[in-house]
Amino acid sequence: MTKIAFIVFVIFSMIYNIAHSSPIKPADGPKNIADLMINQEHTVPMVSELNGKVNLVYFGFAGCGKTCPLALSELNNLYHQIDSNQLVVMFVNIDPLSDHKDLQQYVAQFNSKFKVAYGTKQQIDKIGDRFYALFWPDSATTYQHTDYIALVNEKGQLESLYHLSQISELAVEVKKRLLKTE
Repeated sequence: MTKIAFIVFVIFSMIYNIAHSSPIKPADGPKNIADLMINQEHTVPMVSELNGKVNLVYFGFAGCGKTCPLALSELNNLYHQIDSNQLVVMFVNIDPLSDHKDLQQYVAQFNSKFKVAYGTKQQIDKIGDRFYALFWPDSATTYQHTDYIALVNEKGQLESLYHLSQISELAVEVKKRLLKTE
């Protein structure tokens, strides 16, 4: 097998495994997020925005050209498919220098009911660590980032991470949880 064929094989194997794997769960059970702070109009505990509902949290930035628009579109489809006021979708901005009004407008293009969280670099880094979200600056205006959607349970605990390719499985899980709460 040539080196290029081997690299192609490895890449396709990784993509297949991601698309056909189970959601990622914290090894020690649901992860508490009670101490995490976010900014909206003012600094608030993240859990206060999420507690008591089924929550989906996605990390990205408004200048993202590929992954974020796809993820927000998929989350919008899921949101309309579920049609429940017990579901909260939150977009966590990873770019601490972005204009928050522009960010609100960007997310509202996909769904005006989605919550937007932003913060200082320290707040965003702490939230990213807790949610196992990886992101780093690629240039002065863009970032590289993972494309996982976090499921936060009704108690405000990170329970699992779904790859964007697992959106159908995530929809099934959300529906199942909402049937229990309604």
